[in-house]
Amino acid sequence: MKALNWWAPNVMAGIPEIYCGLRDDHRRTIERIETIKTKELATNQNCWDSGHCIQTLESVLSQIKELVPEDDPNSFKRAVLTIRSVDGGSGMNTVEIQKRNGQEGDRFVEEDDIQLIFKGNE
Repeated sequence: MKALNWWAPNVMAGIPEIYCGLRDDHRRTIERIETIKTKELATNQNCWDSGHCIQTLESVLSQIKELVPEDDPNSFKRAVLTIRSVDGGSGMNTVEIQKRNGQEGDRFVEEDDIQLIFKGNE
């Protein structure tokens, strides 16, 4: 799964190559540096599909955009987002985001606590 952790942020940032230092764990030294093409991380023997990863990200971001439609950096929204697999979906890339509906067990930071945090950083 290390390849997925490298692939995701680099694909989103449009970085075509990654420089990877290969180390000798016994000597704790870097033995050589290799260049890996970002798109090649999603091939070979990896157990994940880059297309499904992109579809999942697109689904999550679209639903967040619907939840917070205003384009105002000064607006403040409070919600708990629950991301889970949807039964009957087309696969792991089908997710659903739910608004907070006051269910017991939901936790979020209260507005008073947020004000205390900001006041402490002034």
